Amino acid sequence: MGKLSREVRGAKASRLILCALLFVLLTACVAGRSVTVYAAFAIETNSAKAVEIEAKHLSYDKVLGRYIAQGDVVIRQEGMELSADKVVLDNRSRVFEAWGNVLMHDRGDYLACRYLKFNLDTKTGHIRQGRIFIKDKHFFITGSQIEKISSDEYQAQDATLTSCDAAKAAWMVSCKSVHVTKDGYGVTDKAVFRVKDIPIMYLPKAYFPVKTSRQSGFLTPSVGYGQEDGFMTKNAFFWAIDEAHDATFTMETYGHRGVRIGGEYRYVLNEKAKGEINGSFLHDRLVDDNEDYPQTESDRWSLGARHFQDFSHDAQLKAHLNFVSDNFFLDDFPNTFSKTFIDELDDVDYETDNELRSNIILAKSWPKQQLNLTVEGLYYDSLILPHNDRVLQVLPQVTLTSLEQPLGKTPLFWNLDSTYVNFWRETGDRGQRIDLHPRVKYPFLLGPLEITPSAGVRETFYLTDWEDEGSDTESRELIDAGLEIKTVMEKVFATQGSVADRFLHTIEPTVTYLYIPDVNQDDLPDFDYIDRIYEQNNITYGLVSRLVARYLKQDGSYDYHQYLKAELKQSYNLINEPNGYQFDDEDDFSNVWGKLEYWSLKYFYGKLETELDPNDTETKTFSTLLSFHDTRRHRVSVEYRYERDRVEDFIAHGYLPISPTMDIYGSARYSMLEKIMWESIYGFNYHAQCWGVDLSVKEDRRPYDLQFRVLLTLNGLGTIGQQ
Repeated sequence: MGKLSREVRGAKASRLILCALLFVLLTACVAGRSVTVYAAFAIETNSAKAVEIEAKHLSYDKVLGRYIAQGDVVIRQEGMELSADKVVLDNRSRVFEAWGNVLMHDRGDYLACRYLKFNLDTKTGHIRQGRIFIKDKHFFITGSQIEKISSDEYQAQDATLTSCDAAKAAWMVSCKSVHVTKDGYGVTDKAVFRVKDIPIMYLPKAYFPVKTSRQSGFLTPSVGYGQEDGFMTKNAFFWAIDEAHDATFTMETYGHRGVRIGGEYRYVLNEKAKGEINGSFLHDRLVDDNEDYPQTESDRWSLGARHFQDFSHDAQLKAHLNFVSDNFFLDDFPNTFSKTFIDELDDVDYETDNELRSNIILAKSWPKQQLNLTVEGLYYDSLILPHNDRVLQVLPQVTLTSLEQPLGKTPLFWNLDSTYVNFWRETGDRGQRIDLHPRVKYPFLLGPLEITPSAGVRETFYLTDWEDEGSDTESRELIDAGLEIKTVMEKVFATQGSVADRFLHTIEPTVTYLYIPDVNQDDLPDFDYIDRIYEQNNITYGLVSRLVARYLKQDGSYDYHQYLKAELKQSYNLINEPNGYQFDDEDDFSNVWGKLEYWSLKYFYGKLETELDPNDTETKTFSTLLSFHDTRRHRVSVEYRYERDRVEDFIAHGYLPISPTMDIYGSARYSMLEKIMWESIYGFNYHAQCWGVDLSVKEDRRPYDLQFRVLLTLNGLGTIGQQ
């Protein structure tokens, strides 16, 4: 009985040792994975981990100290499986060997070979006729001889590299040898790039990433051509400083301009704080004595920074800084603060703003008291003026807001809007302003009507530093009164034979009255809209209508979807001579504003918006948008914009599949008023299983520029081209 017990224990020990060694071998051989010897022995001595071994014959040679498993050997543990014809472990030399149809699977990765040999103590090994598949990168590496040099480094002879599944790969790199280094990169020697096994390019040395984790090294270079910039190349080096910090250094060459160098530094301080800093510099030959670049120096640069941080006690800090050397920098380098080319499809109607804005915001809230405090600094960098000395800056603005809340035990509600602003500029009027605006409301119901009278007082103080008249103080006192009357009329419709079981249709009419007396404000500075609050004595009436569907979900609860929303609004003036922007040409009726929106359940969105001038029965503004999209980024949209005597544009863009492997995309903005195509992008993208190519053309007017782009993507290696 004792002898049998010892044999059983010996068989169990052999199974554990074999499984442990195979597990170590698998993780060591698959690129970028390793487990230490100590972890393997922990498996051997800890029987809590489930182990399965199957073989026709399993024995232990006491004389030679070898464990032998033969005949359809299968070993399984925690998602790993190894199969072979024969497995032998020499317990004295700590060498493990497997022969015949060796196949190892581990969470999608696999190693197939005819023979393998592995030393547990030195963590080195040898593989014959091996093929490795790395799932994370969908990458295949083969070699006639593969030497495992250390836990994360190996050398393969007569190797091939590809990400193609087909037996005859669309592309591959064949090489005399490949050395996978400990930093996660493969280095090939005497490599040949092949397409359908046809030699295309000889590469004495080539590098490719093996690990999916961040690794320092050079990124894939890119090339391109622009009519204004000339031939372009871009090279970049990525530095993985540590898990919380990294940086990218770039060098871009432009045939007509020069060399632009740049860098980005990204950091994560903790789970609630992160940011980045980026900048670039270029000595631009193209701007020298060029009338298209008035008052532009040859030394051109950009600087940007982002920082986001959440503090305890409902406080938050946001910083967004953007600076450029001249007014034309963003025209020449539009991706300075955004890097994705395809985003231009969404921004094709974008026209450069008059200022480049930077701001820093510190916000604090007190939810119980319903108070919000915001401290903000705003800096505007003019993209029109030759100098920035007359641009008005907001440094800082402090806003304290109290949300609407009950006034003690009365039926009244109150709220407060208050600001302090310091307006500064190097040349021109500047000063400080405090604006206090408390209001009270008394909402009540009268039958189906919800009636809300309101009243407020406004006190505004100024300390102004006039450019030519010195400093003085001013103040302004205002009152305002209003009345809002609204109601909701609704009807529910039951449906049959539809996914929705109920439809709700609402009509929500609203009438508001606003009164603000006429106050002389001629002696006040004019920094922004708060400094000119015009007399108001008008009635605004309108309605909103909605169509909402109800859907029964599988768990018995309900989901709701709004299909339609229609809005209509107009104001009537009670003042003999109105001022401000709401009423034109001293007419009593304002423009009629209307908006109609439709959302389908999944794919379609439509919008119609217009302003009609009732006095001359003409359309002042009109726009319509039709958009179709799905979950795969396939989308088509067309838009028409009209503003009387100013703008009449037709805009269209889309990204459409025409086959399982081919997409076409394009975008255009055409001015019907000026009979000119302002800008356009069109191209196609072909994407096979392991490679893809993207060709596109972009054309801009004023100034005219024509750009071509070709992107060749080899899955697993990277992308070649100008992005």
